[in-house]
Amino acid sequence: MSRPQCQTAYGVRGSVLSYSGPILLDSRMTAIPLCYTKFGYVMGADGRGGNDPTKADYSTSNDAQKIFEIAAPDKTLALGLMGEIIKLPDGSFDLVAEIAKQKTRLASRSFNSLRHYVEKFGEVLKPFFDQAWQDGTLDPWEEVDPNDENDDLVARVIFAGYFNQRPSSAYLEFRHKNKKAEPQVTAIILSPGQSLLAGPGTGLIQNDPRFSEYRKPTGPHLSIEGARDLVTSRIEAYNSPLAAKLIPNCESVGAHIHVAAITPSEGFKWLTRPLVFDKSWPQTGSA
Repeated sequence: MSRPQCQTAYGVRGSVLSYSGPILLDSRMTAIPLCYTKFGYVMGADGRGGNDPTKADYSTSNDAQKIFEIAAPDKTLALGLMGEIIKLPDGSFDLVAEIAKQKTRLASRSFNSLRHYVEKFGEVLKPFFDQAWQDGTLDPWEEVDPNDENDDLVARVIFAGYFNQRPSSAYLEFRHKNKKAEPQVTAIILSPGQSLLAGPGTGLIQNDPRFSEYRKPTGPHLSIEGARDLVTSRIEAYNSPLAAKLIPNCESVGAHIHVAAITPSEGFKWLTRPLVFDKSWPQTGSA
């Protein structure tokens, strides 16, 4: 059976607020809404980070940075990172640091589109995952249910912004197949006022009137400020007592919300800054 990559309805592990675009399934580990307006993109993320709480050396944080800037003469992008395994406590696996390294390596190369750029990212990151499985680094952490076709997602990277001055967005997924990483790239097609949501849920937030306070106005004339309110509210919904009762895995979403805008005039700009910046990634975005 083929797996739906992007849907305009909701599934067991996806949900939508103020429906206006597609959602991504298999997003149990964090929430990253992306909204496109005629003025630019707005991306938000929660700050909860950690590993599997069933493990003995589990650790968690409430100030993880999950949105990062990519800036070069031909592109200004926000990168949103989510995954079952992003960093291990002992430092033996650090996906943020590896992406930062590969970003620098790719900076001198030219690409004709965002998709081409993201495909190359998938190519250069694949050996990093494969080596981690080969040497056993990920074995205690990555347990895939062979009976669940949606249980093989390891990491997802969402790219959005301006590539060769054109608005562009796409996401890169890494899926676990027999101790090998399979990169998959999918374009995100949004019209002004539309948004994409990657996050846990059952779709109840979209339809249940008890979540009405978390729905914000949207439409083709949505402003950057309106988009900030929309993506922030979408993440806040997961922290509600009602979500805790109704939505599986919503406990993996929460803490400090950080939001960035990417516009043609100002480039990457923090609308709500992370509490702590990841030391693996150089910070150049304005406050």
